[in-house]
Amino acid sequence: MRRNNRGQHILIEKNIFQNIIELLPTKYSEIIEIGPGPGNLTELLCKTGRPVIAIEIDKKYKKRLDNLPYPNLSIIYEDVLRLLKNNRFPSKENSIIAGNLPYYITKEIFRWLFSYSVKWYQAILMVQKEVALRLMAKPGNRDYGILTIFREIFAAGKMIKIIKPQAFRPQPRVDSAIIWLEKREKPLIEEKNIKKFSYFIKTAFAERRKIILNNLVKIANKDEVLKILEKNDIDILKRPENLTITQYVRLFDEFINYL
Repeated sequence: MRRNNRGQHILIEKNIFQNIIELLPTKYSEIIEIGPGPGNLTELLCKTGRPVIAIEIDKKYKKRLDNLPYPNLSIIYEDVLRLLKNNRFPSKENSIIAGNLPYYITKEIFRWLFSYSVKWYQAILMVQKEVALRLMAKPGNRDYGILTIFREIFAAGKMIKIIKPQAFRPQPRVDSAIIWLEKREKPLIEEKNIKKFSYFIKTAFAERRKIILNNLVKIANKDEVLKILEKNDIDILKRPENLTITQYVRLFDEFINYL
């Protein structure tokens, strides 16, 4: 990453670039790189022989990127969020999304990746460690929440490696992490129901310190909630972060007529 008014930092540790290259799937696929900066990772991606599309908003890197001698490289000088919003993000079903995401766009990038509108196959991304922990948290962990649930709905994933600040120039104040994602062929929730599911999950996690029963009574009356929880063998004293994604999907099916 690079740091400027967009809060980025330049990654300089070469072995981390190699970690990313080693994560690329063996099947042939194009690569979409978000925020290549000076092109350090871009060069290695191009050397794999796959088509690479780099999306860069900062024109100060234009001369450097334009001089990279790779016929398989295409560069789009535009805001990636604008491309996503306008349905011009150039990914396909077999695309690999790679990049070193600046903090200010991380939330929006995942909002689009965890949706039905953007096509992709795998993603290998560097994000702040706190974001990686929330994405990959397990039930019962304090980081487990709405972001975890939506990642589970749309993609399998794991955290690959923690990256210390010393790997960047200038050094950030926090650790970063490499994460790997693979989009599910079929999301766990149907597209027609996703708005209702979003409301359901936000309600379930509205007050994390409350037991799940007390949050869900905002959707149905207490007797109905008790009946549904008992039917699905869920302890009414459990807190929202203690339920698995499977349990949430089952509960949503039970509550959908109340939403």
